[in-house]
Amino acid sequence: METNILNKKIFIIFILSIISLFSFSQNPADYFKRGSKVYITSNKENVIKHASDKINLWGYWKVVPTQNQADFILNLDATFSLFYTINAQTITKDNKIIKRFNSKNSFRALDANPKRGAIKALFNKEIIPFVHGLF
Repeated sequence: METNILNKKIFIIFILSIISLFSFSQNPADYFKRGSKVYITSNKENVIKHASDKINLWGYWKVVPTQNQADFILNLDATFSLFYTINAQTITKDNKIIKRFNSKNSFRALDANPKRGAIKALFNKEIIPFVHGLF
């Protein structure tokens, strides 16, 4: 009898744990909806400008000037080794990773500005298709 009660308690705790796990977890669709506010960070100032320009041209998200105003943060890490390569990830305001995107470089961008070319490649080949595929 006691074993049966103990098994029922364990089962109830297990079910409640699973329910709470799914009810509190968030996925990219929770953050990346149309009109979401994004704050951009980068190790290169020009990358922030080019990303802001691309997001404004896309018109799906709104770039905000402070992290406190943002729904999420787009972190862009630019490195140069023959071509500019952009590594991108989106994170929550409390530094939890939402999505890591594949790196893109300026090799095939056909842009006179390699940073802008890498940003275009990143958005056109990774970010925009991913976001539109969510909805």
